[in-house]
Amino acid sequence: MCNRTIRYLAFIFTLLMLSGCLEISQPSPDSVALPVFNPPGGTYNISQFVTITCSTTGATIRFTTDGSEPNINSDVFDEPIHVNQTTIIKAKGIKTNWADSGTVSAQYVIETD
Repeated sequence: MCNRTIRYLAFIFTLLMLSGCLEISQPSPDSVALPVFNPPGGTYNISQFVTITCSTTGATIRFTTDGSEPNINSDVFDEPIHVNQTTIIKAKGIKTNWADSGTVSAQYVIETD
């Protein structure tokens, strides 16, 4: 009876180990790096051309200038944004099968007086 119990427990332990290995070997999504604005938000006396970069290869940067949260339907950043009046830009990095980056924002105050 004791040997059968030990073999049964060894079998259960082996199943649990295999189950744990299978779970560990499955790929888990990585998070996209936060986008970066250049120049950074701030007060400027002339209009600015803002670029947005992301260090995650293959990520798409989505952005808004109306204060809304960027999502998969937002504009894709593919050329510098001309900021000629006070504006808040929000951006998020998105990549298939990865967790989206957090949202970053920058306020550009343009004082031309």
